[in-house]
Amino acid sequence: MKESSKRLTGKLVLMIQDDGVLADYIGAALCDAGAYIIGPARTVAEARALLPRLRNKPVAVVVSTKLFAADDGALRNGIGRLAIPVLIIGDGNGRPLLPLPRHDVLTVPFASHQIVDRICSLVGAVTIAQLRARTGPVLQGH
Repeated sequence: MKESSKRLTGKLVLMIQDDGVLADYIGAALCDAGAYIIGPARTVAEARALLPRLRNKPVAVVVSTKLFAADDGALRNGIGRLAIPVLIIGDGNGRPLLPLPRHDVLTVPFASHQIVDRICSLVGAVTIAQLRARTGPVLQGH
């Protein structure tokens, strides 16, 4: 198991993603890093219905620019009320993004490790350097 694989252990991440393949890819990367996924909500209506029913507050949300573009503002406002970091998944079409506090943008294509790195950066999760400092060097073959 890679030492970077547990950087998000036990953290909840809300996913709002309309592309099923991309949702699976992002979800697998986050789960491999130890996170739990809430969702994915695949439409604005699903996301709006999910937000007020959250039992536990997630540490971040991953959301598609397509769904932001299809929203009349209620989804953005609901995410804003959570006051958590947002990772926006762009499709490269240059849609304007409304200002959000603590957000980052990834444009497809991207590698799975970039998802984990960006979420860790947004939420202040443990970095690889911090893991090494805690555990010391790994002894091979012992």
